[in-house]
Amino acid sequence: MTARNLYVTDDAGDNVVVLGTKDGDNGVVLTRSATGKDLVELPSTVDDESVVTTYQPYCQPLVLLGLTNPFTGGMIQVNNKTGETIVNVQADEYGNGVAGAYNH
Repeated sequence: MTARNLYVTDDAGDNVVVLGTKDGDNGVVLTRSATGKDLVELPSTVDDESVVTTYQPYCQPLVLLGLTNPFTGGMIQVNNKTGETIVNVQADEYGNGVAGAYNH
């Protein structure tokens, strides 16, 4: 079977898993709740913009795992319920570890 996109539906016919392409034909896997809210997005890592993202019930990104920009290593970012970054761990331009914790 060859397809540009593949959709897995629940009993109500809603797309809960999407296997497809995004951003210049790079692969992506997206899972959604039964109410249509994004839960997890797994994109292809082909540039410094690709991040694995988990979402919270309010549709805000919750945890992001990916590459630093410009690419110097990996990063982990945790957001609060309003989408503000509260923890960030990443590599700096020299490859050293940097960690930050924030509050409003």
